[in-house]
Amino acid sequence: MSSRIDASALTAQERLFAQAFAAGDIGRARQLYCDDVVYLSPTVRLYDWPTRIEGIDRTLEFIQLTLSQCVEIHYEAVEQAVLPDGASSFVRVHFDFYVGETDVGRKRLRSNYVVLYRYRGDRIARQELYYDPSAPLESIGVASLSGGRVDDRRRLAYTAAIMSFRLDTLQIWRWKHALATTSNSWVERGFRGR
Repeated sequence: MSSRIDASALTAQERLFAQAFAAGDIGRARQLYCDDVVYLSPTVRLYDWPTRIEGIDRTLEFIQLTLSQCVEIHYEAVEQAVLPDGASSFVRVHFDFYVGETDVGRKRLRSNYVVLYRYRGDRIARQELYYDPSAPLESIGVASLSGGRVDDRRRLAYTAAIMSFRLDTLQIWRWKHALATTSNSWVERGFRGR
């Protein structure tokens, strides 16, 4: 089976992920995965899971475990690119959520990370998340008594957080450099925004 994805299929994939994450139910995106998908993420260290998760059921179980720690999730693909061969894509994600046990004073956090997808046919065969697990999450506000957000520009030192997603410039350079052998034109263009 040949691997092929295009920009419109990638946009549809990310729209479905956004809906599933907002609902707090990754099972809604099950159709995007191959049965034998391989999932890799630094987040596994927080739950003492293996570094390589294999199979659709275990992959969805792990993603659901991470979602269960977050409230009012907003997932947005802010940049995306399909490699010229159509077998892989990159997506940079803003993953916003609340943490805290009470409505007042809950912190709204943003995780900024990159996902590399490899496809078999039109389904995800391999999903790799990249971020700096030692960097703090971006604090983008706190809940107020009125239910709105109060601006909070301080960084939250949340290194023991559920999902410490912060991408540094060096990592981006390394990915682009590694991809240079795959596609020089992609490296020159960088990520293609939506």
